[in-house]
Amino acid sequence: MDGQSEAPTLEEALASSTVKCIEAPVRWLDSHHESRVSTILPSQPGYAYAPHDVGTEQKVRPVTLPAVTLHHFEQAIVSTRSSSVLLRDSLVLERVEGVDPAKCDFATGHLLAHDTSNAKICIQGAVIDIPRGIFLGGNGATNYYHLLVEILPRLQHVLSDPRFASYPLLVDQTVQQIPNYRQLLDIASGGHPFLALPGHRSFRVGSLAYVSTPNAVPFNLRDDVEPELEQTLTRPSTIEFLRDRFYRAVPESNAALPKRVFMARKPGLRDYNQGEIGVLFGQHGFVAVHMEDLTIAQQVQLMRNADIIAGPSGAAWANLAFCRKGAEAICWMADTHADCAVYSNLAAAAGVNLHYLRYVTGIACTKVLYQLNYRLDPSQVRSAIKQLWGLG
Repeated sequence: MDGQSEAPTLEEALASSTVKCIEAPVRWLDSHHESRVSTILPSQPGYAYAPHDVGTEQKVRPVTLPAVTLHHFEQAIVSTRSSSVLLRDSLVLERVEGVDPAKCDFATGHLLAHDTSNAKICIQGAVIDIPRGIFLGGNGATNYYHLLVEILPRLQHVLSDPRFASYPLLVDQTVQQIPNYRQLLDIASGGHPFLALPGHRSFRVGSLAYVSTPNAVPFNLRDDVEPELEQTLTRPSTIEFLRDRFYRAVPESNAALPKRVFMARKPGLRDYNQGEIGVLFGQHGFVAVHMEDLTIAQQVQLMRNADIIAGPSGAAWANLAFCRKGAEAICWMADTHADCAVYSNLAAAAGVNLHYLRYVTGIACTKVLYQLNYRLDPSQVRSAIKQLWGLG
């Protein structure tokens, strides 16, 4: 020996109360056959629907919807805000199948950074042990869209599996902190027990059940990578599952609800000339609503009742899942996201006729666009309202 101390073992590092970074090779969940227990839903053909710009033909492309698989891990380390599982010899990372992972950035939660071969994991404090659980976190666990459309549909089949009847759901702490998130979970899970875990901590689960997501889109794209139509994968049966669960749990409202809804945003991210645009829609009977101020039951009732919905791109559009079939909608989105099919896929699955307007940015980076302020051309809005619904 040369007198230098040996590097700590993985177990010693995980037990330390300090912040530590661990490097591990990346393996992809869809090819991690040793953890796969069963195939819940087989792969099947599907479609990706491009945003349907007003006055144009909509592009539709065939895609393959990957299989939904159940995995089981022992002594697995997870963070509720990362779609990954840290094992002794590797980090198992869930990707969007069929999409070049070199274009994607899945780093969030305890996953600090990664490429297609290696990952750096940052663990704050000692890892906390949990005996068992069904993982119901992942990329975007704190975002309304990702929680409703990508995470909660994992419950569709696993809750009926007797092997995991005593397993609590492992969810992010925002489920406890945000009443609407708690309502989403309670309705979708039928009141199944859960553990709400701090998103900045890592947990070692003795027996972990992990279901791959039935609906997927890259959490973030690398800088200067523009969205492609085939990157968004939406399984219509999962949207029917959500609609059925929430329609059964939430009675139709007896109140007089607006038939035309303008989804307003509070100041903060992606501010735009909302006052000016809101006046235009208000002239045609649209009622401004801040969706986040409504309970989940109220949101379901509102969207189920509406004939036409309008608003800027954002997580509130996840409520398309609750719209009645045949409803109309218009959304505005950055010009560089011409092939971002997140909400157009959801609209197609829900049977909603959704059209789009564009505002000019010239910026492709999804992280920048998430915070970028902009201006929507009022004349473009007037023209669309008249063309789509004859209102002028």
